[in-house]
Formats: sequence, structure tokens, C-alpha cells
Amino acid sequence: MRRSRSNRFVSLQIVFAGLAAFVAAAGAARADLKPNQVLLVINDSSAISTAVGNYYTSIRNIPAQNILHLPAGTPSAEYISRTDYNTYIRNVVKNYLQTTVPSLKTQIKCILLTKEVPLIVANTTGGGTSQTIASVDSELTQLFTGLVPDNGQEGWLTNPYFGQTKGIDEFTNAGISYLVCRLDGYADAIDPGTGVPVDVKNLIDRAQTPTGTGVWLLDGDPTKTGGYAAGETWLNNAATYLTNMGLVVSHDSTTTFQKNVNNIIGYSSWGSNDSNNLGVPYYGTNMNGGPDNVPGTFKPGSLATDFVSTSGRTFTGPNIGNYGQSLIADLIRMGCTAANGHVAEPYLTAVSEPDQVFPNYARGMTVAEAFYTSIPFLSWENVVVCDPLMRKMQVTSQITAVSNNFGKQAGNIQFTITGKNFSTLGDTAVTVGGISATVTSVNATTIICKSPASASPGPKSIVVANSSGNYNAPAPYYYTPAIDSAMATVAIGQNYVFTIYGQHFQDYWDLIDGTLAAFPYNAPPYGDFWLDLNLPISEILIGQMPFTLKNQTITIAVPNDPNLQGTQHDLQAIVGGGLLGTNEFFFTNVIHINVQ
Repeated sequence: MRRSRSNRFVSLQIVFAGLAAFVAAAGAARADLKPNQVLLVINDSSAISTAVGNYYTSIRNIPAQNILHLPAGTPSAEYISRTDYNTYIRNVVKNYLQTTVPSLKTQIKCILLTKEVPLIVANTTGGGTSQTIASVDSELTQLFTGLVPDNGQEGWLTNPYFGQTKGIDEFTNAGISYLVCRLDGYADAIDPGTGVPVDVKNLIDRAQTPTGTGVWLLDGDPTKTGGYAAGETWLNNAATYLTNMGLVVSHDSTTTFQKNVNNIIGYSSWGSNDSNNLGVPYYGTNMNGGPDNVPGTFKPGSLATDFVSTSGRTFTGPNIGNYGQSLIADLIRMGCTAANGHVAEPYLTAVSEPDQVFPNYARGMTVAEAFYTSIPFLSWENVVVCDPLMRKMQVTSQITAVSNNFGKQAGNIQFTITGKNFSTLGDTAVTVGGISATVTSVNATTIICKSPASASPGPKSIVVANSSGNYNAPAPYYYTPAIDSAMATVAIGQNYVFTIYGQHFQDYWDLIDGTLAAFPYNAPPYGDFWLDLNLPISEILIGQMPFTLKNQTITIAVPNDPNLQGTQHDLQAIVGGGLLGTNEFFFTNVIHINVQ
């Protein structure tokens, strides 16, 4: 693996007191990829390709029109010339989607190649990052973009889906036509009942029952510095993101090449590029004649990516005698259900980044979507081996607190939401009272927003929405002046507790009971109350903190009078100035109290 180059407001609003704690909305916002969005490509020149295609169709119920048969004479070897690629693969698939079944052109979101559909388009011109060599898979992502000429694109093209958190169903860009994956693995053992290579059949079967638990193994190598430090940064970021999501993470930042780790759900390492690898074949059991299992055991639904130049160069063998670098085919044999590799030198800049693919998969993306959000370039070297419809657990967001959750009705005041499992800026929306807030920053634990304008005062619910669902904050946002209480009912003889919220220039308030049977029996208003008994003298004279929230929690004793039972009271406050010489007064919202 080499590095690359690289005013007044008077209004009334009914607000029911007592906001519920965090509740996640039922169901996810993301729509899964569906079988009718997959184009299954079978090479009729290969009995193995046919067997794999037939088996996958029986498992996933792929519609007949979604199965494309490459014609007789299509090469089945892993390498294919550019001319033959254009003739037997590119033009055939393009014609099928454009002419034979044109409705599929936009319906299809993913192309799935079967084993013995060629793997590598041979190089015709250029070298280094200017070669025309590419994986067949990566070339097919460009089917209708017009960006790849007949003799090949020299070098890579930017992947517009890289870094996205939207599902591919929601995402469109002229620079990518489809996600492309393949079903592949060693073929030295064939399942007699289906004719499918055992490794490929196991991969398909495991993808049907992906687990929701396991260890995310991130095996770093501190000797990777300089141009290779990016790989370590990705591993560090992935460890932070996954830990913040409440997942089990094993992050090794020593020179030890990890082995004998059980129940792996996600794996990333330097593979054969690790300075302490255990030698050929790098991954497997009984390494060097001993009991070691490198890296360990995988759970159904697991995925892997490593920083190895040619880890997807072949799925024939295994051929230990003429081996080269570590292969994802060995990880698949060990039980890994999805893996990304490279058919030739991609340069480190172009590999699948674990801090993208792992969190996105954990949040609920299908494995195909998650991998392609992590691959920076197309028309290049990457190959993704998986059942693209596989979707693991869904990690939901959690909101624990809201700070600075107050402001004027004009809005545009910054506030912060904290919690865990948050997504990214492009995948996050925040509403306050059903009105969109401006989200300025998002990481796994913090969302920073600016409040929208509101037509009325009072507490408003805060909702965070991302690709895994909608989530209510445990505290409202207060458009001041406001009145709020956690008590919807109170018994005679008991205390009713409520809170008044205002701004710093609003120094006192009057409480009004808008009903005939007011309590306690003095006529409204009940009198003047200081909003903040500890108002700093500097603030009284100068007004240094124009957006500081002032609040006063008030207790009213409800008389022990049976005549009050069954009555409802509409409480509102008038909050205004005085200490700063202002004559502005504002009404709060209205809250209701039922006396039992």
C-alpha cells in the first residue's frame, strides 16, 4: 500500500405541561434497498456463475426481469481486456437497462455480479494514479455518467456518494449510476446440492441472519507515520465513533497484530502491511503451524476492510505457493460476511475508510450503501464482496440534555443538544415546535443549532431526526417570556408548582388566572414578583447579558376547599421591565391546571 499525491408579542397558546422524556419514534427513517432494486448479473459461460445466481435468486426472491444473463462467449477469467469488457459486459448491461427493460434504468440502485463475471479490466495506458486499470465493479458504477471513454478513464473519478449518510434511494448525482457489488470467494470446495462454492454459499447464508452484537476490532500499527498516518487516524476516529454509539470496541494501537479475537462484527487492519504480521497467508487458522486464529472468529453480518494494495486481486486458490499480499478471500473463508478489497494498487487515499463504513452500517445502512459511503473514488480499484441487501442492527440516537434552551421569539439564538449516536450534518434535522432550526455542527455526541423564529411564546418540543429515526429531547425550548409546570393536576390542600421564564430586562411579573373560580381567593393579578432575586447590579445598570435566562419557580397553596374540586384554571403571566427603565410588558403562554 503506497500513499497517494495527493418587538412585543401578545398571544395565547395552550401548552400542556409535563413533557415526556426521550422517546424514539417507531420505525426508521431510512428505506432499505429492496430485491427489485438489484440487478443480478450472471455469466452464462460459467456453470459456477449460473449456480450462484440461481441460489441467490431463490434466497432473495429477485424478480425475473432483474436478472441479466451475459451472453455465451463472455470470458470467465478474472482479467478481461478493455475491448472485451466493453463488448461483453458494459454494452450488454447498458443495453438491457436502456432498451430491453428501460423501466429498470432508474429503478435499479445496485448491480450485483456473480462469481466468474470478470473481476479486473486490464490496463491499456498510463501508470500510477493515471492508469486505466480498474475493477469491473467500479467501472460499472459509471454506466450512464459518460465519464469513462471507450479506452478507459486514466486514473480515478471522485465518488459523489463518499461521506453521505442518505440512502442511495434518496441520493442522486450524475457522477454515479449504481452501487456495484459481487458474490465471490474461493471455489476449491463446491456445495453438492447447489453447485455453489462453499465460501460463496456461506456468505449468502450468513447475510440472511446478521447479528446485532459483536466486537469491532480495529488493529492499528503505530509505525505507520508520514504519508501513512491517515490510516491510523481513520482507525482512531472509528474507535471514537463506535464507542460513542455504545458498541463494543477493541482498538489496538500497539505493534501487535491481533489474533484469537472472538465474535468479530467489524474488522479493519493493515493486513499484510502490518509490521508484525504472522506471514503467509496472513489471515487464517493454525498460523505458522500453531493454534493461532488471525484475526479470530467472525459473526454473521460481519464486515471487513484493510489497508492492503491488492487484497481483492483474486478469488482463485488459495494458492499459498505464489501468494503476495493478504487477501479478503481468506477473511470470507473465515466467516466474514462482507469485505472490501482492491484489484491493484489503489494508493492509501483511495481505500475504504473504516470511520465511514462501520458507523454507517451500525446506524442501519445496508452493507452496500455503507461501503460506498466510505470509498473516495470510482472507476478505480475497489471491489466490494457482499450480499448488498444485508442490513445489520440499527443503532438509535439518544438525547440526554439541551443547554441554552431559551431565547426570544425572533429566534437565531444558539443552543446545544448533547447525547450519543448522532449522525452527521447532512443527515441531521432539528425542529423546535415543528419549525426547522438551523443545524450548524454535528458530531457523535453534540448537535449545535440556532433557534428558529416562533409565532408564540412558551415551551416547544425539540425533535432531532436522522437516518435512524426521530427523537424527542428531554427538555423543551423556551420562547420567553414563558410559563411552564410539570403538574397537569393538583389536589385541594396541596401545592401547585410552576416556573416563570424571562429575559434579563424583564424584572418582575404578574400572574393572571383567567377563570372565574380563581385561587387562592384574592382577585387576579396575584401581585408583583421579582423574576430574579439575585439580579447582578452590573446587569441592572448595564445590561451586559442580553440573552441570560431568568427564571423563578413559584409555589401556590391550593385551599382545602371542596368547591374547587373539578375546576380548571387558565394561568398566564405578564412579564415586564422596570429596573432598566423599560415600559415593555409581554404575555406568556397559557397553561392549564385541573383541581381534583
